[in-house]
Amino acid sequence: MINVTLISDINSSAELATLTEQLDMNVLLIEPTILEDTLEKVLAHDTDINVIDQSLKLLNADVLSHFLAKHDQQVRNIILINEDVSFEMLQNSGFSAHGYISREQRPALAKAVRVINDGEAWLPRLLVAEMLTNFAIMHRKADTQLRAVSNLAIASNKNRKKVRN
Repeated sequence: MINVTLISDINSSAELATLTEQLDMNVLLIEPTILEDTLEKVLAHDTDINVIDQSLKLLNADVLSHFLAKHDQQVRNIILINEDVSFEMLQNSGFSAHGYISREQRPALAKAVRVINDGEAWLPRLLVAEMLTNFAIMHRKADTQLRAVSNLAIASNKNRKKVRN
C-alpha cells in the first residue's frame, strides 16, 4: 500500500478523486497552514509520497518540499504545477522534488505516484537534458577551480624549495 499525502488548500477534488480511486493507495488530504504546523501534520503520518500543490496560499511548495525531504529522507515529493517545469524550480526545491505534474498530466497522477514510489523520477525529458547541461557546466567550473588551487599549491611548494636552497 502506498501512503500518499495530498497537500493542497484549493479545490483539489479531481486530484483527490484520482488518488482515492486507487486500490493500492491510502490518501490523506492536508490543508496547510504555517510551515511548522504543516510539517507536523505531514510527518505524523507514515507517508511514502507527498503531492504538493504549487498554488498553496500560505506556503511555498518548493520550500515545503525541501523541509519535508530534510525531515524524512525516505519520503518523495511530487509538485503539482501550472506552468512548464524548469531547472530553477528543481533547484529552488533543493532538488527534493522527485516529480512535477503539469495541468495536462493530472490524469496520470496515480501513475506518477507509482513510478516515484518505485524509486524513479517523473520529470520531462527536456528538464533532464537541461539538468545534464547545468551539471556539466558546474562540473567544468569545479574542475577549473580545482586546477587553479592545484597550480597554486605546486607554485607554493616550488617557492618553498627555492627558499630552502
